[in-house]
Amino acid sequence: AQKEFEAAVSVDNEQLPMARWRLAEAHIRAGNGQPALELLVPLEEKFPEQYEVIAGIGFANYVQGEFARAAEYLARAMQIRPADTTLLNALGESFLKIGDTDKAKEALERSLAMEPDQKVTKDLLASIGTQE
Repeated sequence: AQKEFEAAVSVDNEQLPMARWRLAEAHIRAGNGQPALELLVPLEEKFPEQYEVIAGIGFANYVQGEFARAAEYLARAMQIRPADTTLLNALGESFLKIGDTDKAKEALERSLAMEPDQKVTKDLLASIGTQE
């Protein structure tokens, strides 16, 4: 699928923006934030309310270890569409990495409210209490 998206991105067609954010998602899932950012950042101006673009920039920054920017974009994505546990967990960890334990707790608790059987998220939330 990634090869098909790469081909779609390399030619000029009306599906280009969607192909770019889907290719970016494939890069993010593979842990490659920089190529995802190169695909998504140019789309932000034209698609400032497109969840896939804004959340994608957030997740790409997250995998790059740029947690302040990740938190900014992931929080923006939540204003576009209700968050799922993946977004809430990345947001919570990003807040934790930048030292905002209150917002980290809030995001992680929301994630656990949606899906209580997340051991990693429970452990991360428990670790916040030991850091304070």
